[in-house]
Amino acid sequence: MVKNKLNIGCGDDTLANWDNCDAYPVNDSVMKTDALTLRGIKSNHYQLVRMHMVLEHVHVDLVGTALHQASRVLDIGGMIEITVPDFDYFLELYLSKAKGKLATTAGVMAYKEVCYQLLDPEL
Repeated sequence: MVKNKLNIGCGDDTLANWDNCDAYPVNDSVMKTDALTLRGIKSNHYQLVRMHMVLEHVHVDLVGTALHQASRVLDIGGMIEITVPDFDYFLELYLSKAKGKLATTAGVMAYKEVCYQLLDPEL
């Protein structure tokens, strides 16, 4: 059974029995912190970290920072669950920027929900 669970960027989607956090908390039960710093959240503490519909709100150049922070608070052997509208699109965009190529965001994206789990907390 997973004991320590963190819901990053929860908005109004707060989950029972989870620590919920957001840059703009909707109530007093939500910790105020953003995905780029996770300020005030202990390292190596959570067995499960959830980022549901968060990364598409992070500038492509800062996605690595957000993922690093999520892995920082993850306990050894823990899991990160990431859901974005179109994971392939965001991964392609991130990798093209990482390789120093210009990436275009023009056009219409297909909003299919894809869940991707990073099983390696060292990523």
